[in-house]
Parts: sequence; C-alpha cells; structure tokens
Amino acid sequence: MNHFYLRKDCRLCKSKDLIKVLPLTPTALCDAYVKERKEQDVYPLDLFQCKNCGFVQIECVVDPEIIYRDYIYVTTSSSGLSNHFENYAKDVLEKLNLGASSFVVDIGSNDGTLLSYFKARNAKVLGVEPSTKTAEDATNRGIETLPEFFDPNLARKIKEKVGQADLITVNNLYANIDDLHSFTEGLEYLLSPNGVVAIESSYLGDMVDNMVFDFIYHEHLSYFSILPLIKFFDSFGLRLIHLQHVGTKGGSFRYYWARKKFDSFCFRGSF
Repeated sequence: MNHFYLRKDCRLCKSKDLIKVLPLTPTALCDAYVKERKEQDVYPLDLFQCKNCGFVQIECVVDPEIIYRDYIYVTTSSSGLSNHFENYAKDVLEKLNLGASSFVVDIGSNDGTLLSYFKARNAKVLGVEPSTKTAEDATNRGIETLPEFFDPNLARKIKEKVGQADLITVNNLYANIDDLHSFTEGLEYLLSPNGVVAIESSYLGDMVDNMVFDFIYHEHLSYFSILPLIKFFDSFGLRLIHLQHVGTKGGSFRYYWARKKFDSFCFRGSF
C-alpha cells in the first residue's frame, strides 16, 4: 500500500512544528463500498495542530485519484442540500451585482446543482469536477463541467478561453485540498479585479462544540478556524470582506474573499 504519504508541514504556513492533538485509530476510506466482505486497507487519521499558526489538519494524504475519479456522492443525495444551494445562490446574487454578463465558476461542482440556480438567472456558468461520470452527467443536464482537478494550469486555460470569473464558489471542497497554496494561487489568477471567491467549509469550533467527530475522515484534510485562513489569504493579496455562519455540515462558515483593492460598492452585505 503506497498510494498515500504523510505530510509533515502545515498546509498553510509551512511550519514543521506540528503537535498531535487527537489520536485516532487508522480506518478504511469512506464511501469505498465493496461487493464482497474482505479486509480493506486502513490509513492513519490522527489530527495535528500547527503550533505556529493554529491550523488543524490530518497528515495522511491519500492519492486523490483513488478517492475522486469514481466518486459516487452527488449533491442531490443529501437531504436539504439542494434547497441550501438555492438559498445560497439567492443570497450571493443579492450581495453581488451579478447579471447576464457575469461569469460564475464552481470548483468541485458535483452534479451542477448550485450552478443551475445561477444559470437560471442568466449568468454564464462553468463547473470543475474531477469525477468523470458526475461531470459528464452535469454537462448533459446543461451545466458545462470540466472533468479535471483545479490548479493554476487549469485556471490559465479557463481565463484564456472564457475570461476571469466574477464569482468563484468552492463548497465543501477547500478542506479536501492538499496543496492549498497551488489551489489558492489558481483562485487568485482566475478572479476578476472586482470578483469574489465564496468558500463554504465546516468550522472547527462547531465541530468541537457539536461533537461532529464523524466528519473526521480522509477526504477532509483540513479543519478550519478563521484567523489562520485570514493570514493565509492575505499572502495571496486577498482579504475577507464578509463572513456568514451557516448550519450545514454540523456548522460551517461561508467566507467571502476579494482583492485588497476590491470596490466595496460591488458588495451589498455588511462588513
């Protein structure tokens, strides 16, 4: 079993001063269903905290090709998530001056549910989804979806072909990314001058308070709190312009990021 490695530095600040804060028994991958009973490979699942910036992560990184290429989860299989995304789109449209000429990119777009609500408001939409079948199904439903992993190279291809995005959404995915530096570099490159990145992800404080321990598994590499993220995004020239608490996934935050020279008149929310 050699399709994983142990990360020994912080995903955000790169410090190697990590301490184990929650030892857990090695487990098999979630959603890895089998047709017959047989012993499965298990992987470490311990949680570590960076003593430099406070960020919490697991060190075991399983090859994403194993997890995502044949990913079986779709948004519509989660009760209430479609309604959540409908309200999400409505909320974002109220906060941002998006219209028919606006370009919205959803990274980790799954079956295209969220983008369908933006498309209904005549926005130009594009999904990025590494699960080949899910991406194909979304495209067949009218939501153009690229069956690829997002990185700076893909960001450049999208910018050259379509242009920069007025809104980039990343929902329940950012915690699943190993190389956050490369991923965020791609976000910054693809973002238009007055564009906004909306990231929705589980909040470590809620996970602890609500004892949502079942959210600790190998897809979820990161467990976010607010201050480490603010420092991290600052290094890419992006600032937090709005923070919204939402009830999904045991308690999450929706972070709105924009360039430091972002025109606040483009945003109708409170700061």
